[in-house]
Amino acid sequence: MVSKQQPKTTHDRWWGQYQFALNQTGNWQVGASSLAITRLKTEWQIQHLERALHEEEQNGWSVDLPGSRLDGDATVRRHLFQNTASNLGLQPALADRPVVSRPVTAVHLSPGAKVTIFVSSPIWIVVSTTKPDVVLFDIPHQRPSDTWFGPSTWEGELCYAVRTRARLSLEEIQHRAHRAVTSIDIHNKAEQIMLLERLNLPVRHLTLYTDAEGMLWTSDVTVVTGEEKAPAELHIERGTPRHANAAKLVAKPRDRAESHVVRRALHAIFS
Repeated sequence: MVSKQQPKTTHDRWWGQYQFALNQTGNWQVGASSLAITRLKTEWQIQHLERALHEEEQNGWSVDLPGSRLDGDATVRRHLFQNTASNLGLQPALADRPVVSRPVTAVHLSPGAKVTIFVSSPIWIVVSTTKPDVVLFDIPHQRPSDTWFGPSTWEGELCYAVRTRARLSLEEIQHRAHRAVTSIDIHNKAEQIMLLERLNLPVRHLTLYTDAEGMLWTSDVTVVTGEEKAPAELHIERGTPRHANAAKLVAKPRDRAESHVVRRALHAIFS
């Protein structure tokens, strides 16, 4: 049994490369998701069960290899091969759509102010084989709600909606196995107060990292706003997150942005 309370065992993260013997099952608990993965001679079977847990109950993780199959409520996916190899990889990833974060309390940013806020977004669990390289499973630990982000029903995009506390200091950030933290620098160059009720974060263009303690981080982001009708600039910063201790790459962006600077109308980033 491997868990976050046992960092000296073989795996001090829930993700990584795992070796399976024939007919062996492994169990993973990450946030609200339970997985049971079984290697057979010519197939991999993946059982998935999303449990109804309160947010504070989702922070931990566990790995049990060998393990046992889940109960009858779990969904089952069967992936057939000529023969299965023993190696299986699990990896966290960022969402496959933009994530709209709504602070629990609305934030008002004064003219000329510069602040750094920390928001978190849910992670996806990716299961893949090698020889051949095939992604078997790519699903959120708990599926977020859908939301439309844009000025009208015909202008905008389909996103995921999450709640965030928009923390202002590192000391307030909680280590959670199922969330990735983004540091966002916001500079309000406008002459009026900017109300931040929702933030559209383009997570498909962000890189995912882990720090020395196993916390997940994304690329840093900087947003510079001007007058209401002027486009805002969203900068995806290059390099490792500056607040992450000894950061290491976990996953590359799902989509590589053509430029690290995105100029969009203000209502396409904030609302």
